[in-house]
This record gives sequence, structure tokens and C-alpha cells, in this order.
Amino acid sequence: MVEPNIIKTKYYTLVSADTGHGKTLWCKKKVARLLRTTQDRIIVIDVTGEYADFVLDHDRIVPGHIPMVMHQYKLSGGWPVDAHIIEVDMPINRQPQLIVYDVSRTMGTWHRGVLAISDALLGYMTGRENTTTWLFLNLDPYFYEKQDDETSWKVLEHFVKQQGQTVKPVFTSQKFSTDTINQRLHIEEAASQGATIQSESKADTSADYVVDDRCVIPAEIKAMSKEELTEKIAEHEKTQKSLKNNEAEIKLPIHIV
Repeated sequence: MVEPNIIKTKYYTLVSADTGHGKTLWCKKKVARLLRTTQDRIIVIDVTGEYADFVLDHDRIVPGHIPMVMHQYKLSGGWPVDAHIIEVDMPINRQPQLIVYDVSRTMGTWHRGVLAISDALLGYMTGRENTTTWLFLNLDPYFYEKQDDETSWKVLEHFVKQQGQTVKPVFTSQKFSTDTINQRLHIEEAASQGATIQSESKADTSADYVVDDRCVIPAEIKAMSKEELTEKIAEHEKTQKSLKNNEAEIKLPIHIV
């Protein structure tokens, strides 16, 4: 499985890869981690129907009673409507921590699917609360929108830049670069500069990934081929003392840049 590239900017995080499964898996791990460790509101716009398990089978993924709601959109008369609402562990007078908008049934045409996404975002903003909100959204359906029709992008821009709200968007895409996203959302380039972290999903999923630069690889090691490095490691292991019965072997990871 191809690991996604994680590009963090001031306004959003972009999860980018040439295949879809790696991006979805990374986002699912991120959502699960947020549900376990924070009280932040999490919104998932599900364009493929892959996130229903977070609501319908959440005890297996995130143990405990976490209030969740799933909105299922469908087409009626050719237009997207919020047809079904499924609530799980929702006590009285309690707002959901996780809201999944399943718009996969409207994706027969990209335009109708994007209309459903815009309707979900507008609906949430109407009843918004003063809370930190994460938005997980696949941007690729927006690629097929007419460039002279920017209504859907304006809705998304308004959501990302809500006044008085802390919004943390996580966008996934195979088609959009940060330059194009910044242009469509009217984000200044200087404000969106960030660092790229590759293969973050390989990190420990129990905590946020932290880049540790204390491991410095000597230039002669970097210059070695795979075969030369394998031979070097084998020679090193031959020189090591054998362990005594009451000793335990501790192996530290070798990082090769």
C-alpha cells in the first residue's frame, strides 16, 4: 500500500497520494485518535461510503460511549436531500462529537455530489457551536466543477475561515496541489507554507507523529547500496559478543534516510 504524503499548512492539512486506500486509512486512524484523546467536534464528509463503520460499529474502533450522528444523503428528483439520520449513543441535550455526512449515494454525477457536500457544510454552519471543529473532506469531486462556477468553493472557503471558530480541515486528494487549493480558497501563499511529512501512517497511531532529527546518518552510510549495507550489518553482527543466560537483547531501530 502506498503511504500518503502529509502536507501541513496554516489553514489545512493535505493528505496526498496516487491511490485512495492509503489516504482513507490515514484519515480513519486520525479520526480514531481524536475521538480517544480529545473532545473536539469531528465532521467527516464521506464521498465513498467508507466511514459508516465509525458510527455503526464504533465500539470495535473506539471503545466507549461517544455520541455520533450519521446523515445519509440521496437524490430525490435529481437533487440531493438529507434522507436519513442515524444516531448512536446520543443522550438528551448532548451534541454529537462525530458527525458523518454520507454523500456517496449522490456521487452518480460529480456536480450533484458537490451540491450535497455544500448542503452539509451550510447545514452545520447554521447550528454551529463555539468549539474546535475538524473537517475531513475528499476534494477530488470539486475537480470536475466548472471553473466559472465558484459557489461550492465559496461555501468551503466560508467554512474553513469561520470567524470566531477554530476549524482544522484535513483534505485528501489525488488531483489538487496546495497551490491550486490556495488559489480556490483565496489563501495567501505566505500564510499557507508548511512542512511535508512522508509516510506518517507508519508512525505510532496512539499519538501524533513527531519528527525526531537527532539521528544523524553518516555520509558514507548514505552512499552505500542496499547490498553493501546488508554486508556491513552482517560483519557488525559477527563481532558482537554472544548473550549470557541472564542477559536480554535490546534492538534499536536503524533509520536510513
